[in-house]
Amino acid sequence: ISLVIHVLSNIKERLNLPVGPIGLPLIGNRPLLGKHPHKAIAKLSDKYGSVFTLQLGVHNIVILNDWEAVRDAFQKDAFLGKPIEHPFAAVTGTKSILDESGDVWRDQRRSALQVFRDLGFGKGSMEDRITDEISYLTKRIDETKGEPMNIHEVLVPSMSNVISH
Repeated sequence: ISLVIHVLSNIKERLNLPVGPIGLPLIGNRPLLGKHPHKAIAKLSDKYGSVFTLQLGVHNIVILNDWEAVRDAFQKDAFLGKPIEHPFAAVTGTKSILDESGDVWRDQRRSALQVFRDLGFGKGSMEDRITDEISYLTKRIDETKGEPMNIHEVLVPSMSNVISH
């Protein structure tokens, strides 16, 4: 009976979400992802588009698989009020700017944008630094030839370089 209730509630929830592959009860689409989830998600994106839904375990997850989809999501209110599901919140019990929504999110966003403006974001010098770092990051990613990499190792120093110069 519990399984039937779970399946029916999952079907009802998915009616309001983007299309995507139907998952197995309780384990969802996890078997589809295999050992290289990033490659599997890229293939699913070819079939379902840049925005689609995956069921991971009992949770439905909306995948945004290109920059335009991510930009649109953060410019609209569609993602406000989302649950906190990232691993750091589970460990630290704290929230970040990415976890907030509504007025709190708008205030934090406004403050962050002011800091970026103060640092020169939107001015030629800052844009040149960002362009240089993006070129470096692109080169490093290309060197992996599609193999998984720890993006944190190159992304954090690049962000620091942009902010500190």
